[in-house]
Parts: sequence; C-alpha cells; structure tokens
Amino acid sequence: MDDLAFCLRCGADLEAGAIVGQQLYLNWQPIAAEAGLTMLGKEHLAKGSARRGPRLEAARCPSCGLGYFQSADRD
Repeated sequence: MDDLAFCLRCGADLEAGAIVGQQLYLNWQPIAAEAGLTMLGKEHLAKGSARRGPRLEAARCPSCGLGYFQSADRD
C-alpha cells in the first residue's frame, strides 16, 4: 500500500490505516455467494490469534469514501 497515495476515483490524498477484526479471521465472500450460518469454506484474507484480531493494511479516501486493502500474500 506504500505506493498508493491518491484515490483512484477522485484523486484526493488517502489516509493510511488498517481494517481490524475481533474474531480469528477476516473473510472474502463474492457478492453472488450465498451467506450461510458460518464462514466455513470462505477465503481468509487475514488471520488473527486469541490475543490479536486479524488486521489488513489499508487506506481510505476521506473525500469519497472508497477504501483499499492489501490481502495476505499469495503463494
């Protein structure tokens, strides 16, 4: 996220931060997928632990509200 300084939608300066969770995982679910009672089988974007929730490096545009995040490295 270091190389992204300006919003791709409106051009305003981005605010650096993180998306954090209070459970063990942050998951990705495509819009067309059915939401079930659990997140089993979903793609994990970040994993936390019992002491620290999941965290994704992110940036957001305070002008238009668009957000950007960097998911975990892929092998």
